[in-house]
Amino acid sequence: MLERIRASRVICADETSARVASRTWWEWGFAGEGTVLHELAESRAKSVPERVMVGAHREVWVADLFGS
Repeated sequence: MLERIRASRVICADETSARVASRTWWEWGFAGEGTVLHELAESRAKSVPERVMVGAHREVWVADLFGS
């Protein structure tokens, strides 16, 4: 699944808060051509999409441009 997203020409990504064991975590969503990945992380930092998208060569990246 990850390889399909990384290989997509267009990738969409966003994050939103999620409650895990009474704590705030972040649910990241990554969508490519025909594939969606949800990733729960304790962080909203740029390290999350950097780790998930390592090696991705996309033509278009759609995001809200939040600092992470």
